Amino acid sequence: MSDWSSEVFLKQIGPLVTIAPELLKLFITSLDDKVLQLQSCALLEQFSLLQNLAHSIKGSAGQVGCAGLAQCALALENAVKLGAKEEMQTAIRLLMIQADADINKIKTFLATMDTQ
Repeated sequence: MSDWSSEVFLKQIGPLVTIAPELLKLFITSLDDKVLQLQSCALLEQFSLLQNLAHSIKGSAGQVGCAGLAQCALALENAVKLGAKEEMQTAIRLLMIQADADINKIKTFLATMDTQ
């Protein structure tokens, strides 16, 4: 379930509200790319890159108000630091579920902005 809120996001970005759609579209595109990379890195056991991707997702999720997604990314980052492969797989799965929920909620918001 997504915890993203358009009201919180718009308040958070203040005067940048005029470019909100572009910021959110960039976040979605970037997140989609990073989630795909996560899966590849996990399969190839590229743990350093996996940790960097988790850290990046954590930061960008926090910037747009996706606190749950940021927490999932933090859990993945910590699992990688510990070298806990089972926890990594669980964290990736949960991150993907959360990312999907947040992206869908943001896309719904963007669709309402397009009709205004």
